[in-house]
Amino acid sequence: MRKLMLSLSLVLLIGILVTGVALAEFAEKPITYVVHTGPGDGADIFARNVMKIAEDNGISIDGQPVYVQNKPGGSGIVAFLYVANQEGSPYYLVPAQNSLITRPLTHGGDFHWSDFTMIANLVENAKVLVVNAGSDYNNVDDLNDAADNDRLTIGGGLQGGSDSIVAYRLAEELGGDTAYVPFGGGGEAVTALLGNDIDVLVTEPMEVASVREAGKVRIIGVASGNRNPSLPDIPTLQEQRYDVTI
Repeated sequence: MRKLMLSLSLVLLIGILVTGVALAEFAEKPITYVVHTGPGDGADIFARNVMKIAEDNGISIDGQPVYVQNKPGGSGIVAFLYVANQEGSPYYLVPAQNSLITRPLTHGGDFHWSDFTMIANLVENAKVLVVNAGSDYNNVDDLNDAADNDRLTIGGGLQGGSDSIVAYRLAEELGGDTAYVPFGGGGEAVTALLGNDIDVLVTEPMEVASVREAGKVRIIGVASGNRNPSLPDIPTLQEQRYDVTI
């Protein structure tokens, strides 16, 4: 595991339930990495890439393979509940998204974030603002003008996740007429942007990599305190005088 962490040099929290399990009993069977999105979405691609990197480098957990299992639904509730119900078993991993905290607060639930143990930082996902390449939006000021003169629709992931937090903070900074449109998956949201069903999308660079390479979308801002090393030419929202970070 240490080799895996060092080789990735990334930052996503992973939760695992370990209550009442003796270390001597671990690991006697494969590990299940439960992903809260459907196949092909960003979290799913990330999980499968991590597992492939581990496999290609001969890295395992006590010789046991790790399998990815998709359990989408309820802004992560389905996946979190599934792992929470495995109490006492260390054989289930789940990505610790913001919705691990926000969903029980806003919708209730039969679990609490403290039911999980955080064991590893794998990745810090940048959040970016993406527009259709055919739109007139070239920067956040253009979004501000649109919110002032008409309604600006901002798309992103399910309520309570990082996308929605960025979107609502952006709406506060813009101060005009905005509406947040949540989607169940990254592919669905990108399709909406390409079809001009939304004006701007909050997402991760990986979600739009292929359509950006094809020249169909533009990234106009990064919601972080510093420019992202993989997007050195894209200014942060703070650089554009909008104090939105996550």
